[in-house]
Amino acid sequence: MGSGPPGSLLLLLLSSLLLVSNTVKCATGESSFIIDTVGLSILPKDNVQSGTEVKIRCDARVSSSNISQLGYLFEFMRDGVEIHTANTTEDSTYYEINPARAVDSGNYQCKVSVKNKRKFSNTKTLDVKGLQTPILHLNNSTPYESEEFKVTCSAPDEKGSLTFNFYKTFRDGQPQRIKKQRSTNNFLETTVTLSHIGDCFLSCDYEIILVSGPTSSNVSNEIQVKVKELNIVPYMTILPNDIYEPDIIEVTCKVQIHLADIEIFLLKDRAVLNRTTGKPLIHRFRPKPTDSGELICKTEWRNVQKENYKTLKVKEVFSKPQLHLEPVDVFEGERFRLNCSVKVFFPQMFDPKTLKYHLYKDGTQLISSATYVAVADRNRNGIYSCKVEGTRISTSFHKESETVTVKAKVPVSDPVLNVVGGKIFVGKGFQLICHSHTGTFPIVYTLFTHNGKKMIRKL
Repeated sequence: MGSGPPGSLLLLLLSSLLLVSNTVKCATGESSFIIDTVGLSILPKDNVQSGTEVKIRCDARVSSSNISQLGYLFEFMRDGVEIHTANTTEDSTYYEINPARAVDSGNYQCKVSVKNKRKFSNTKTLDVKGLQTPILHLNNSTPYESEEFKVTCSAPDEKGSLTFNFYKTFRDGQPQRIKKQRSTNNFLETTVTLSHIGDCFLSCDYEIILVSGPTSSNVSNEIQVKVKELNIVPYMTILPNDIYEPDIIEVTCKVQIHLADIEIFLLKDRAVLNRTTGKPLIHRFRPKPTDSGELICKTEWRNVQKENYKTLKVKEVFSKPQLHLEPVDVFEGERFRLNCSVKVFFPQMFDPKTLKYHLYKDGTQLISSATYVAVADRNRNGIYSCKVEGTRISTSFHKESETVTVKAKVPVSDPVLNVVGGKIFVGKGFQLICHSHTGTFPIVYTLFTHNGKKMIRKL
């Protein structure tokens, strides 16, 4: 057996058995793993020009035992918001941005999940420099003044929500912004109007909101626009030139150019008297003297308006009737007179003797005469008016007066003087009452005393 002591051989044998036992136990034990690190890298670099192909790479380093294959869930985030996920058995993957635009700038991070464990990478910032110069298109470069036309500003290579600005520039002038509008796309089609007449240049740019703040693009191409005058001022006539009641007049409104959808309005005191589309407006009516004033012809084509006006003067042949009451204060039992009269301005226009007078009481015709005489009583109280009819060029017309109210007063009766209480005592005060049984107010009472003094009261 050798020269060594027997105990040494026994110790060596026990050690060998223990080593074999431990090896077998590890090989047959439970699986385990740990996510050591998660790394994030930006390729080719974290500062690139717009249009560059960029890859955001995420690498996971995992230590494990008794696991043949692990499943990885990669989550990519920009500025804290998830933008991409990937499930794989590989320990690395990437998120591709091709081409990268300014809107892709931000702080990137990835998270790796393996079963119930997860770990975040470091954060890296991608800065994409430059914005595409926008392109401007117009559907009409020779619009009429105040006519709407379409403009389109586009940046087809950009992504995200853009705010577009449109500018007009006169020769040797500074750009003036005429519209600002937000779009959820990389283009915007909208409408603009130009009110000046002549040349100008239109252009556009856009703004984008990044984490670092708002950024503006370069200005687009300029397009020359020639704004034409829209000659739609209406030509207006009123016939005849001299207008007397009850003439029929004809008002004409028309424009020199033909536009199928042009609208023509005739207005007076903000009321529309007539309207036509695509043709001259001809309006006939019989105006009254009270219709005298300004007539307006207004044209409208799309959102362009022009107007012209003329003054209408209708001459009165005779005046509005006047109804007079005599006397003004009428008492019951007295005679009163109502007289209806007019003033004739143009006796050569018609025979004043042909005028017809009608008197009315409470809306009912009372008499066909210019004068009415009666004795006042309660039955004749009421509201009176008169109407005068005339005829000119075989046309009759009439005018009515204002109303006159007749209410006969009651004469005051003889006064009666009474002592309050019926008796007077020497040395005592007393009261006297002076009154009338009938009479229309106001009534003035005068009390004469024994020493010649007077006391006057008005009721």
